[in-house]
Amino acid sequence: MNPFLHVTLHAIAENQIQDRNPIEAFQFYNAMLRKKCSRHEAIHLLNIILVKFIFQILKEKKPFPLESYRKILKEYKSRRPEKIDQLLESIQIDVKQEGDEKRRINPRIEKVLGELKHRHPNIRAHEEDDDD
Repeated sequence: MNPFLHVTLHAIAENQIQDRNPIEAFQFYNAMLRKKCSRHEAIHLLNIILVKFIFQILKEKKPFPLESYRKILKEYKSRRPEKIDQLLESIQIDVKQEGDEKRRINPRIEKVLGELKHRHPNIRAHEEDDDD
């Protein structure tokens, strides 16, 4: 394996765990630790899943399917660590469906955003070139 890629993947997984973003990565990592994986093994398992998704997006030239990634992490945290690699062989990542899914927002956050929009009607959704 390319050592630079290996270190990069480690950094990505460690950042996901540290930032708890997505939270499912943090939960998956902790679940693997509870199943007697070492810290290093748990990070490698997270990377095995991540690489499956990265390969798919590079192959299909599509955006990263975050919701599918989160779903798999959530599902696989209950699996035995030694089975994860096998399970990944059979999954199909539907990147087309990903773009169609509406992001679910916490109702409390949605309420606060609604109040902000009402109080400050000049606020617009963040646009691509909008640095304000």
